[in-house]
Order: sequence, then structure tokens, then C-alpha cells
Amino acid sequence: MTMPKDESCPKLLLWTKWKENPTVEIKHKLFDVYAEWSVSEAKFLYNKYRVNGSDLKDYIHYATIALLESIERYNSDLKIPFEAFAIKRLKGEILDNVATFTEKTHHLNQIRKAETSKFISFINRHKKNPTEAIVELTVDLYLLELLEDQNFYLINQVTHSPYNSMEFEQLKKQLLGIIDSLEGPLKILIQYHYYYQWSFVEIAEHLGLTRGRVSQMHKLAIQKLKEAYLEP
Repeated sequence: MTMPKDESCPKLLLWTKWKENPTVEIKHKLFDVYAEWSVSEAKFLYNKYRVNGSDLKDYIHYATIALLESIERYNSDLKIPFEAFAIKRLKGEILDNVATFTEKTHHLNQIRKAETSKFISFINRHKKNPTEAIVELTVDLYLLELLEDQNFYLINQVTHSPYNSMEFEQLKKQLLGIIDSLEGPLKILIQYHYYYQWSFVEIAEHLGLTRGRVSQMHKLAIQKLKEAYLEP
């Protein structure tokens, strides 16, 4: 997904503002400016250095983490283009981390088994009305499945996803419209967590919040998405 850019603040002006007063808001704007570039580099590295057990989402995740770190360390006075400064850190962050993915495969399988157990436990806790519980859970899982699909955010691009249909394209527009209507922090949370694969801890650090607060915001955001999605 192409993150929204603030066209009224050119890169140079943003870097000047960042140097004078490095706030979270300015850092977020700089992140938005270079996010598309970092995702493009992640896709290039994924195609060139794909590691068993890894996924494009993982490459994007580490690329955006490196992007944020590069923004914090970049000195615009050096007259070196930001991309030239950041690319080495971006490549290192991705390749150093995905190299361990084979070791993580077993761990991920264990997590999937645990998620299955959670599903069974959820149904057991709602024995009085299991049908309603299943419907509610199905809606939750469907929304999460859409958000986590890499092609979901490619609203203006031709994709080869199993979801690639007129109905899915309409649903994408509907949900993306709902996401755009969320309040600032909630919108950032959904975009960063599902598209850039940031953890709650990473988002908390980026927004200057606690992990617990981010978890609460996530529940609220998903609830708002579900309510808007189910609204007649």
C-alpha cells in the first residue's frame, strides 16, 4: 500500500523540521515519504535472496524497521541522499534476520497448534450459543485474513491473488475506506501492524505509548472495522 504523503511538506523541509525538533509526528511523516521506497527494496531483496521459511511480509517488516532507525540516525548536513545512507542498514536488517528463519519454522508450527487450541477453547466458553460465537469469530478471522493478505493493499495494481475478483476489489475499497476513516493512531496501528508486520512493542515505541495501550487500541480498531463492515 502506498502510504499517504504530505505534499505540502517537501523532503528538505521535513528534514529541516526534524533536525530542529525531532517529534514523533515529523518522524511519521518522514516514514510515510520513504515507506514506498523501502517496500520496493524489500521486494527486490525477497526476489533475489529468498530464504526458506520466510515471506515477503517478513522482508517488508525488517525493511520498515531499518527505515525508521535510519531516519533517527540520518544527518542531512552530510549532503548524502537519504536512500544512499539507509540502503546499507536496510539490507543488513533484512538479510541478518531472515537468515534465522529456517530455525523458526518449528516454532511457528507450534504457534499454529496453539491457535487451534484457542479456537476450541473459545467455542467451549460459548456453549450456550455456539452458532453466534462461530459467526462472530468467523467475521473477525475474515477481516484479519483480508488485512494480512499482501495483495489487499494494492488497490490500484493488478494482482494474482486467489482473492482477485470484482467482489474482492469492491471489498478492498470498502475496508480501505473504513481504515482511512479511523482516527490517526488507530489508522497507523492497522497499517503498520498488518502491512508492515510491526509488533505491538515496535508500534508502541514508534508512537510513544505502552504495549498495553497499543493492545487496547488494536482491539478498538478491529471492533470499529467490524462494526463498519457489518453496518447495513
